[in-house]
Amino acid sequence: MLSVESMKNDSKNYRVKFMEFTRVCAKKPECLICFFEGEDDKYYGFRIKEILGIEWKGIDCGGKQQVIALFRILANHSHEPYRRAKTAFFVDRDFDDPQPPEIRADIYETPCYSIENFYATSECFKHIIETCFKIKEFEDEENGSVFKKCLRLFAETQERFYDAVSPLNAWMFLVRKNMGCKQRRTYFDNIALEKLVSIDIGDVRLRQSVSDYLEHLFPHHGISDAEIKQKVESFSKDERGKIFRGKQEIEFLCKFLTKIKDDLCNNSPKHFDRKRKITFSVPNPRDILSALSQYATTPECLRLYLKRRHALYFSK
Repeated sequence: MLSVESMKNDSKNYRVKFMEFTRVCAKKPECLICFFEGEDDKYYGFRIKEILGIEWKGIDCGGKQQVIALFRILANHSHEPYRRAKTAFFVDRDFDDPQPPEIRADIYETPCYSIENFYATSECFKHIIETCFKIKEFEDEENGSVFKKCLRLFAETQERFYDAVSPLNAWMFLVRKNMGCKQRRTYFDNIALEKLVSIDIGDVRLRQSVSDYLEHLFPHHGISDAEIKQKVESFSKDERGKIFRGKQEIEFLCKFLTKIKDDLCNNSPKHFDRKRKITFSVPNPRDILSALSQYATTPECLRLYLKRRHALYFSK
């Protein structure tokens, strides 16, 4: 359960964000006002501009429940201009059940854990290798061979990574069932993936068992090994890249990009035939949302949502 203090803070945050909305609405009545959980405009902003080509303003609501609460406030507001304002709402699926049907048309929900999952796809990796590493798939036979090998190593290493972190994600899923949003966010943010997993090209190893790590970090957390094992067995191998926590995906991507760049630039590469010059600097996980936004996957459901909002407000 949420504490009284956290509920007071939420209430204050709603008022602050609502006042921000009223100021944007007054100054920019024709722009699309977008409500995000946090700094998700780093991903969505590029796509709003690319797909719709319209003016928009973003409001960082500070969390998923705040976005949903502000949607409900505006949808039922007594002041008609606020109800009719041009708005769009964006939330992550997380480990939660889908949003109810009555609000799904108005609130975009990711088809995966979070927007971070869109960065750790093979599609995004391909774009990075071609555009940032300058290794083109169809430039010549040599580059094509290196390109394909990079993709194969990425897929193989990612599968090993998913095998390693499956118990951790199973535990987080089970925690979600037993705790409030704010409490579980605190839990999850305390997890340091590098202390649990060692990542190299084609090789992902646990530094310690997930069970031992969690027991050390969260004594008496209340989730049994049998429960974790049962949940792991329920994960579909084909879906793990969608349902596992996005921040882990970002950390994996950054680590793998660093490792494969280092090997490509090495005088004696382990996985490639010769040294190559790559000037691209791999961003750290904190900066990757903005630095690599243009390469991240754009799901069709997001395109459809944005086009529906455009048709609703701008095509009359």
